[in-house]
Amino acid sequence: TRVRLVRNHEIRDTARPNAAIGTNPYDATAGGGCTTLVVDLDAATAEPTLVREFVSISGTHVNCAGGPTPWGSWLTCEETTAGTRNAFARKHGYIFEVPAGADGEVAQAVPYTAMGRFSHEAIAVDPARGIVYETEDAGSTTSGFYRFLPTEPGNLAAGGRLQMLAVDGRPQLNTGAGGIPPFVPLPVRWVDIADPDPDLEGGRPTCFQQGLAQGGARFARLEGCWWADDSVYFNATSGGAIGAGQVWQYRALDADRGQLMLVFESPSRNVLDAPDNICVSPRGGLVICEDGGGAQFIRTDLRPRALGERDVGHRVLRLLLQPRRARALLQHAGEHEQHRHGARRHLRPVRALGPGSPLMRTLRFAAALATAAVLATPTAAVAQPLTFETVPVNAAGFNTTPFTALGD
Repeated sequence: TRVRLVRNHEIRDTARPNAAIGTNPYDATAGGGCTTLVVDLDAATAEPTLVREFVSISGTHVNCAGGPTPWGSWLTCEETTAGTRNAFARKHGYIFEVPAGADGEVAQAVPYTAMGRFSHEAIAVDPARGIVYETEDAGSTTSGFYRFLPTEPGNLAAGGRLQMLAVDGRPQLNTGAGGIPPFVPLPVRWVDIADPDPDLEGGRPTCFQQGLAQGGARFARLEGCWWADDSVYFNATSGGAIGAGQVWQYRALDADRGQLMLVFESPSRNVLDAPDNICVSPRGGLVICEDGGGAQFIRTDLRPRALGERDVGHRVLRLLLQPRRARALLQHAGEHEQHRHGARRHLRPVRALGPGSPLMRTLRFAAALATAAVLATPTAAVAQPLTFETVPVNAAGFNTTPFTALGD
């Protein structure tokens, strides 16, 4: 099996001549971009072999996250609004597209200005409608949640309309302040951003300021987002009463309205600390990467879906991992299945962590590429409000034996 991995490079260097990593840069003074890795997986062992790697887009700045599209590309997001005022040759703060099947660098890196100029974090695409949801990581009370309505679904270069989420009846709601009950739907409307590519150098209102003036909601530093369950899940990394993070869900009800719901608010940094990237596994578990202080983890949580759609328990798998490196592992993370026996709940491992599983393949490959090795040692469950199993990770070496024991 051949797979392609498109990797962001979140380079935050200052502008300098000839900083670009490629030959067709958007801005030659910026050192960010993406590289594509072509990998073969052995049919019998699933061991990865790097076939080739190449720069797929260059001259961008602070490529933080982004997301895949249903039409076979990666949208890479600039988490910055730097520009000529910062000595760069061009303005930054945009979304760019990288075709997953390309065999070389994008011939011309085109910023999708209609999708907004702000500190982008991630995107998620509604595959049925072609709507692109976007998160902003600009501050604890100055970040918005946006959607882009493309003129031609699947062709983002053709332009479209940018809107910001507002909670109906609660203008400028500060969602990150705490006090919002979980699993209670909040009615949503969308407000238009008239100028999605503002002249920030000239002092024009930001996208967030335009939306806030119309009652847009404030979030506490939005991070990763992911489409699943006909909805989009997204993280507010510093949201909540103690500022340790929140997980949100938005579901569209019709073309103009929807509902926002708080799925989880961290009561302690030992439970969830600064959630960053997020995805939903094929079995329905939320997989979350932390980016806080001290020891950081990948956590998975099987918890009841919106309005009790599923009666499932919850579990958190914790991997002690360097947070920035953990982003690359999210798409193939596994989780556990709950089995009930009478009144007691038992959690039994399923075929998610065996030596040939997607999680293990990704962990091995990431370790080889990043020279960050993993030493896994299962320990007893941690006494927390949620049920944990801790798998420490360090730079001493990579040992798959504990995972094999937990697997098949």
